[in-house]
Amino acid sequence: MKKIIGVGLLLFTSIEGVPKMYTVKELKAKPSIFKEVGMIGPPFETMEEKDDDNIETTITRLIQEETPFSISEICLHEIISEDFNLIPKRPDIFTRYAYASLKSDPPEEILELPDIDISFAGWHPLCEMYDKFTRIETLPILNHFKRNSHYAKLCHLVLS
Repeated sequence: MKKIIGVGLLLFTSIEGVPKMYTVKELKAKPSIFKEVGMIGPPFETMEEKDDDNIETTITRLIQEETPFSISEICLHEIISEDFNLIPKRPDIFTRYAYASLKSDPPEEILELPDIDISFAGWHPLCEMYDKFTRIETLPILNHFKRNSHYAKLCHLVLS
């Protein structure tokens, strides 16, 4: 069985002194991975053969396809190389993630994204994500992020 790796990007900025995460809304369902229309969360991209098993290459593609930002506008802080198996009945699918921040203030409005299967869903503090209809990977990844001091590091970087 071939291993499939999905990569999430937790992209943050400070808005009114609060770290907030860039989120997207799913516009297309993929029942095989429990993705439904309307789910909100950080952007995820599947690692492809052309990425040569390089997570940074996948993250670069994710930024180009699922955000309105250029690579130069984002500071990648850390890639979490741990594999998470979060999709029920899919032992072949694993999730990894990275966290980053914008180097400048976020735009007032984001109207269009390169990927037509998603739309911008806003900048949200992590605590708000627990009340949203999220992708199956989102909350376990956020819990890991908060539990392992990554969030504390990010707050220091984003708010200082």
